[in-house]
Amino acid sequence: MAESRCVVSYAVLSVNDLALAAQPFIKNPDAAEDALTGLLRQAQEADLLEPGVDARSEAAGLLAMSAGLGTGILVGQRTPESAIAVLDHHLNRVFRR
Repeated sequence: MAESRCVVSYAVLSVNDLALAAQPFIKNPDAAEDALTGLLRQAQEADLLEPGVDARSEAAGLLAMSAGLGTGILVGQRTPESAIAVLDHHLNRVFRR
């Protein structure tokens, strides 16, 4: 929750503060996506993913989904448990059972 609040606050501030907006948001914006893509590719090599899964696209989607769900929790749209249920639903579609 603290990380989500910090990221959302920074993003909102950067909309109105041009000096802040000119700064890089994070040092390596692709680090999380690269790491998750690597993990999904390892799972793919172990035949744990459904056929045809694109590891890079899934990583990008999962990160975007988790960010959006985190914001939904912050604004009271959903509970942490319902956010976890959404992520579980998606992961169950990506991973073999």
